[in-house]
Amino acid sequence: MPEIKNTFVKSKMNKDLDSRLIPKGEYRDGINISVSTSEGDSVGSLENIRGNTFLSNLGLTDKNLEIIGHYEDEVNNRIFLFITNYNDTSIDRETQALGDVSSPSTSRVRTGSKCYIGYYNTLDGNNDVLVSGAFLNFSKTHPICGVNIIEDLLFWTDNRNQPRKININKAIANPETYYTSEDHISVAKYAPWEAISFLKETNGYKELSLINEKDEWLPPILSTVFEFRNTSSNFEMFNNFSSVTNPTYQSISTDLSSSVVAGSTWTVNYRIKVSNASKPDSQSFFLKTAALGTGGTANQEWFTLTESWPYGGSVGPVLTYANRPTDWATGDVITFQIENPYYDSGFESNDRDSNFLRDKFMRFSYRFQYDDNEFSLMAPFSEIAFRPKQYGYFLYDDDDRASESSIVKFAENDITTVGINIPLEAGFTPNNLEDKLKVKKVQILSKESSSLAVKVIDELDTEDLQYGIPNSISISSGGSGYSAGVKTTTGGSGTGLEVTITVTAGAITGATISKSGEGYLQGDVVTVGSGTGGSIEITGLNNIILYNYKSTKPIKVLDENEITRVSDIVPLRAKTQEAVGNRIIYGNFLQNKSTPESLNYQVSVIDKPYPFNSNDKQTAKQFPNHTLKQNRTYQVGIVLVDRYGRSSNVILSEDEKSSIFSRYTDGGSDPRSWFGNSLRVTFLDGIPNQKTNEYQGIYNEGSNTLGWYSYRIVVQQKEQDYYNVYTPGVLSGNINFTKLDTPLTYSNTSEIAQVALFNDNINKVPRDLKEVGPSDTVYSSQSRVLYNRIKSPNYTTPAGTLVSIQNSNGELDEVITIRPFRELGDWTKFKGIDLRYFNEYGQGDGSTGQFTGATPIYIYPGATGESDPFYLKNNKNPLIATIGVESRLGYTSVNQGATNYFFSKRLNVFETKPFTSNLDIYYESSMSGTINVLNNKVSATLSNPVGLDITSWSWWLDESTSIGSYVTTEFEVSDASNTPITPGSANIKVVGDKIYETYQIDQATGQQTIARPNPFELFTVVSGTATSAPIYRIRTTKDFVYTKDSYNNDNWLIKLQVTDGNVTNFIEKQATLANVTPAIGTVTWQIQNDYDPSIPYQTPIAPGNTVVIYRKDFNKWKEETPGVSFAKLAQVTAFQNGSIKTSDNKLGLEPEFVRIIKKKGKWNSDTNTFSSYETIYDDTVGGVQSGTPKMKMGPQDPNLPNGPFEWFLSGINPIPSTPTSFPAINWQGNDIRKSELGNFSGKFRGAYEWTISFIVKDASKTYDTKSSQVFTFKLVVRRKS
Repeated sequence: MPEIKNTFVKSKMNKDLDSRLIPKGEYRDGINISVSTSEGDSVGSLENIRGNTFLSNLGLTDKNLEIIGHYEDEVNNRIFLFITNYNDTSIDRETQALGDVSSPSTSRVRTGSKCYIGYYNTLDGNNDVLVSGAFLNFSKTHPICGVNIIEDLLFWTDNRNQPRKININKAIANPETYYTSEDHISVAKYAPWEAISFLKETNGYKELSLINEKDEWLPPILSTVFEFRNTSSNFEMFNNFSSVTNPTYQSISTDLSSSVVAGSTWTVNYRIKVSNASKPDSQSFFLKTAALGTGGTANQEWFTLTESWPYGGSVGPVLTYANRPTDWATGDVITFQIENPYYDSGFESNDRDSNFLRDKFMRFSYRFQYDDNEFSLMAPFSEIAFRPKQYGYFLYDDDDRASESSIVKFAENDITTVGINIPLEAGFTPNNLEDKLKVKKVQILSKESSSLAVKVIDELDTEDLQYGIPNSISISSGGSGYSAGVKTTTGGSGTGLEVTITVTAGAITGATISKSGEGYLQGDVVTVGSGTGGSIEITGLNNIILYNYKSTKPIKVLDENEITRVSDIVPLRAKTQEAVGNRIIYGNFLQNKSTPESLNYQVSVIDKPYPFNSNDKQTAKQFPNHTLKQNRTYQVGIVLVDRYGRSSNVILSEDEKSSIFSRYTDGGSDPRSWFGNSLRVTFLDGIPNQKTNEYQGIYNEGSNTLGWYSYRIVVQQKEQDYYNVYTPGVLSGNINFTKLDTPLTYSNTSEIAQVALFNDNINKVPRDLKEVGPSDTVYSSQSRVLYNRIKSPNYTTPAGTLVSIQNSNGELDEVITIRPFRELGDWTKFKGIDLRYFNEYGQGDGSTGQFTGATPIYIYPGATGESDPFYLKNNKNPLIATIGVESRLGYTSVNQGATNYFFSKRLNVFETKPFTSNLDIYYESSMSGTINVLNNKVSATLSNPVGLDITSWSWWLDESTSIGSYVTTEFEVSDASNTPITPGSANIKVVGDKIYETYQIDQATGQQTIARPNPFELFTVVSGTATSAPIYRIRTTKDFVYTKDSYNNDNWLIKLQVTDGNVTNFIEKQATLANVTPAIGTVTWQIQNDYDPSIPYQTPIAPGNTVVIYRKDFNKWKEETPGVSFAKLAQVTAFQNGSIKTSDNKLGLEPEFVRIIKKKGKWNSDTNTFSSYETIYDDTVGGVQSGTPKMKMGPQDPNLPNGPFEWFLSGINPIPSTPTSFPAINWQGNDIRKSELGNFSGKFRGAYEWTISFIVKDASKTYDTKSSQVFTFKLVVRRKS
């Protein structure tokens, strides 16, 4: 048969023409065919193709499933499928798909939306569901419109969710388990939002983690001048800090330790280094004892030293006068340094540079590296990790050094180790970051203030992140032999864990964490001490990553594009995407919705909170030297950030409440207790949370994953670079020079000041050299404006009282001229020259010169023409700046004038006018938080608006306060700025006219419990009306006693609820109980007296009394039986701890000897007086009895077990006294030797005299104990014949 071949090269189906008329290359019908398009000879041929064939349902049996997208991976012969049964029928088509939901009432599960990503391999038939879960949020209304693969990553977008991706290989290896949340699959990765903290809580309280491990001694923050003298062959430092002759003496003993109390001697129990700052090359010593006087010596203190006290060793003997430092002289400045508890003698090893941070203002941050090697955005940087040496205080002659050199030497960083505490949000712990967020590394970052570079100082991998702070524990084994209480533990991976256990029959039945320690693994089992076999398992870790940075060099520098990367610019939604090269490009996308035009908050300047509570950020503890720059205007804005780093524009407050001017301040009445101030942002309304078509609302994991998640505080401050100018004094006024024989005078002292410029100050206050001639010597200044911050306008005598004072007036001073010192007039050439010996034509001889007379003539200031009006030590012709001022900065014209010649040479400090930037830039602060937490707090106070408060009150409460007494000043309802609210109705008040609740606070743990019954009540002083607000006070409902537990337990939080009739607010105020000095009332004589029967048994002894006794049979006085007690010599029968509560006013009282002196002499029977000729002993140290110091005294050797005098407390010896337990003095008869006494005739008899001094201490000698006045009486024992 003939073969008919037809090719269909046109590849065209033609149904219009009759089949007999169809041209070649076209065809009428075709089923399951395709036309070959190859370039070979088969082009145009028809080929059969297969129809649809069932391959797999991926094991899915859910109803109404539909494939809404697919991707053919032709290279790897795989098909990827996007499947769901959810059909979003909401108006905006943006309602989140919900998963299965359990009904609590019926215990039935409602089947939710099903979303899957599956794959099928066309070669081997392998198939599986890779990802499943409602978090995929697929909908049939939004087909997957863009899918691409780059290497092993599958990217897709649906214009419903944010763009996403998965790692194909990891998903195939872990089907349906590797990707389980939006955080895992989003292209834009989770962005950490909280800054690093420098507080850690591993010892039961928040402690600062900025420490110095290099220096063995803490900075010398205590210093004063001393006298040195010889006492009993010992070298003693003496300080009479009330001395009129040298008022620079200051009391420092009580600053060294709370154990130093008036009338007693403190034996130092830890190393305190004593150095001579006036002789820096002199030897240093260690403090041995410190004593503070009382009565006539109340303003005196004494110190002894020791030469030897090695690190980790024992204290050496007291320094004798013979071995004294001979170069130490009265008037030298002596400093005291406490041993550094963090000292590490091996710190310099392991590539650590202890000086690395010394000249750096360093901030720290962190970022995450994820499983596919993406990096998160950087978290906000911390505050500057900086603490100046000496804690920022000027000591001894630091002010002179600063004024003379124009440099503050101690303004260097004292920190060597930065404890970096990375906070993780709730639910995240160091050991679950890999599972929760797919984090494989955490990079620790640093940035110096002088550089834009961001450096990586370390990378913590998954293994490093397994260790942390225990957060929860369980009993692994109860063991035996335990008692309830706090116990230490051993074992496990970390250190420091302590637990509080409860016990039944010796076995542990309950355990809670009292100190968490650090470095533990979840699953560690630790052994509980003080028993047998008890163990605890660590079941969970805290949400803190701990890392100690120890001054090592960075390991690398981030690329510049990482530094400027503030967002990944991944859109909220995109309709299409495509892969170009190795990049994903999105098209037709939505980057962000609109943000609120304003938020309702206000900005204020406040002192940093102190004292702090356990819940706040404790900025005074973290940053004790940081403060808000003063004389500046700040504008504070809010930036909203979603969970994945997309941020809003800066949002300001309505009604211009976002700006504040920070004025100059002097730090209050005592700058030493002022920790600086800071900006406070008070939210008056929450951040809008409702999602709309124009606003994306607030994040919700189940319904709005793209809502705003966190907020950050940003600050604009345009006044930037400035200088501090340190000058050695100021001369007040214009210098009036008329002729050489007429003394200088000074005018306009309140309008003009003149300062010497040298060293770097010449550049800080530069001359204007533009438009000057070669012979010009008087210049204007480029920095015309200065602000005086420290001045010294007051001259007082003696010279030791001269001090500089702060100037908080914000005065604007203007530099008028700058000229060399010699240009002030010819008088500057005649320092020390008697003008009688000066002749303009040659040398005068006193009688033939230009000036004659019997009296020396000096034009240069000073009685002999030697008093420099400026500091000229290092420069005989410095530049002098003439400044127009608003008030006098130096001394008066009388002080400076003839006969006085007093010139201010103390430290003065000026600020130059700051450079003002024109850039509209806001700087990120370290303050941030989640919006949900913020809104919850605002919501809790919207019935409590933050704008309602009470006026400030003063609090006083001590144990002498009686029931029903007021403990506060009057107060009333106020606004947030502490201004009383003027009422428009009678509704402004404390709700219920009562205290809402009082909580007792455990100082050690921070735990709060409701005080029942309430120890305080609210009292309405003046009732409110429609035109006047009510006035209130707080008063007591009980009596109080300060015991050994009061410091920890007697602290309260008083909560009031205030209202203005529309809204209410909860106000919390802290309250404490103060101790009162105890008192000795009555001491009674307790020994039979054969000398004077008129002194009966139990006769009261008054302070200073002398009691004389002898026994008929003197020879029997225990000489034969030494060590047998005489029983009681005297007894304290009336004393009080200061409490008003009579039933408890003797609780916690314990006695101590202060001093016992034994002298030998003779008794005059005619005058009833004792005269001494030998001191046998003078004991101020005391022995130890049952572990209590100073319970025995008498012998020169304080360790002698049987001292002649001892305190005896009723019951177990010794115990804290009770109302029925009075302390008595026992006396040992072996302290009497008749043979030692002289045998005099006539009116004289041999005798002993003891001077016995003692005190009582309250609160069982624990924290904040107080001491009574010293009680002294004398005992004389005389021979009968």
